[in-house]
This record gives sequence, structure tokens and C-alpha cells, in this order.
Amino acid sequence: MTPMIATDGRHALVVDDNPRHAVLNTTVLEASGWTADVARDGFEAIVRLRQRAYDLLVLDYRLPGMD
Repeated sequence: MTPMIATDGRHALVVDDNPRHAVLNTTVLEASGWTADVARDGFEAIVRLRQRAYDLLVLDYRLPGMD
């Protein structure tokens, strides 16, 4: 299966406290033409969301401190 390539500057935020999962999600997104930032918990995600608008959020459903 060939991934769809996003060519219009789409930017994602990956929120995951597991470094391996964050790297995996980021790698898949970047292979599909996305750029991605990573947040390690809900608090960091909120800070990043206040700094820029994202086209996509990839969220872990159990995060330390804030789900």
C-alpha cells in the first residue's frame, strides 16, 4: 500500500509518554509527508497547542498527570 503524501505543509502533534510509540508515530507521519512535534504529557500538549494550530493530533489515551 502506498501512503498518501501530504504536500501542503500539514503539521501533527503526537502526544505520548512512551518514547518508542512517539518515535513510531512520528516516523509513520513523516513518511507520509507530514511534519510532527512530540509532547510527553497532557500539560506539554496544551502548551504546544497554545503556540500553534495543528492539523492532526495523535493522542495516547493514558497519560501521566492528565488524560
